[in-house]
Amino acid sequence: MHLLPEHQETYLQELFELLRFPSISTLPEHKDDIHACVDWLEDYLKKSGFEESAIEELYGKGLSRETNHPVLYAERIDNPDNPTVLIYGHYDVQPVDPLNEWKSEPFEPEVRDGSIYGRGTTDDKGQLFTHLAALNYLSEKWGESWPINVKLLLEGEEEQGGENVEKLVTDEKYREKFAADYCFLSDTGFVAPGKPTIDYGLRGMAYMQIDVKLCDRDLHSGLFGGGVLNPANALTQILSQLENPQTGKVLIPGFYDDVVDVDETERTNLSEIPYDEATFLKDAGNARAVRPEEGYTVTESTAARPNLTINGIWGGFMGEGAKTIIPATAHAKVSIRTVGNQDPEKIGEMFKDYVEKITPQEVDVSVDVIHVGDGVLVSTDSPAIKLAQAALEETFGAPVVFSRSGGSIPIVALIKKHLDIDPVLIGYGLPDDGLHSPNEKMSLEHFEKGIECNIHLYTSIAS
Repeated sequence: MHLLPEHQETYLQELFELLRFPSISTLPEHKDDIHACVDWLEDYLKKSGFEESAIEELYGKGLSRETNHPVLYAERIDNPDNPTVLIYGHYDVQPVDPLNEWKSEPFEPEVRDGSIYGRGTTDDKGQLFTHLAALNYLSEKWGESWPINVKLLLEGEEEQGGENVEKLVTDEKYREKFAADYCFLSDTGFVAPGKPTIDYGLRGMAYMQIDVKLCDRDLHSGLFGGGVLNPANALTQILSQLENPQTGKVLIPGFYDDVVDVDETERTNLSEIPYDEATFLKDAGNARAVRPEEGYTVTESTAARPNLTINGIWGGFMGEGAKTIIPATAHAKVSIRTVGNQDPEKIGEMFKDYVEKITPQEVDVSVDVIHVGDGVLVSTDSPAIKLAQAALEETFGAPVVFSRSGGSIPIVALIKKHLDIDPVLIGYGLPDDGLHSPNEKMSLEHFEKGIECNIHLYTSIAS
């Protein structure tokens, strides 16, 4: 199906209304804007077939409107025997700085050169609205009795960690409330123009801090140098034993035990993702050369394999000029991207045990596991993915590329783990959309076809 011009214009103007709310979740001064955005969404859902009594603002245990941004929940259940779809999206957006780099006002959306410009166009209001507009369209077609049940989980804290939605999804008492047969979310995109994409895997995360201590105060390097072990030197010894510099393999014993390796079918899928080394290096800030894990391509290494990254190192004197000291302490932050069946909590403990074991005895070490998050891997043969694949190919007229993302979307793992649903990432963004950056945009064609694709998808589920 194709949207009529009047539908296209109506939905574009309604998206503009949604984009005008500066719903920046990380800045306290925008709390009222968050609530105004929620009010708009509630009104839109009511005119799209959701009863007022079936729309509510939810807060996890110990949270409230004063401390957190609401998760807006709505449901339309006409027949419990119908298939149920859970749709997730987030209405909060990133800050806009640096403001002087925007070519138009961030919260005054406009169309130029075939794209919609404004904060939140791709991440995630524009993509979320493709689902809301599809439901609005179908509500007119379906009338008083919908052939599918719909549940909406619209989050307002995705850009600041998602505390509220995590408490809700992990709370046993909400499991039945959020239960569904299918789950779809659009917060990703095509791997390249003309290549509709479904991400079937996301990496998890374990994030640690290492603190190495020698003594209670900085020491004179002339008086004590050569007599004690510099904790900065000890830290570099520790860090050098975390990864093999030639192969890129992590050296923690047992690290790969639970890794689901890349098989031939997956290698074929991942090889279809466009890759150009010169472009990759340019996108990496003009990096000098690639260094994938031994035995794997760059695409496989960044999407389907675990890796360890030193995120920061500090300690001692770092000002201008010279100060001849032995620092009392030295520190590093290290993150590990996990895949497949790896348990980030287990990996964090393995990391801690290994660092303590390899630390020189002349210094003290402490390791703090700051944050962990599960990865996700779903079968490309699942019924939900097959439905999404058919809808994308019908709408965009091109075969779907199956991809794995090297990043993490925490809600996806939470939904799979606690609600026992395989979430399907059906995104309409493009690689150059500039999410989190000035001049964020979304292709006008992708916005319109995203609505059409979702209509096709929900109609297929209904039939």
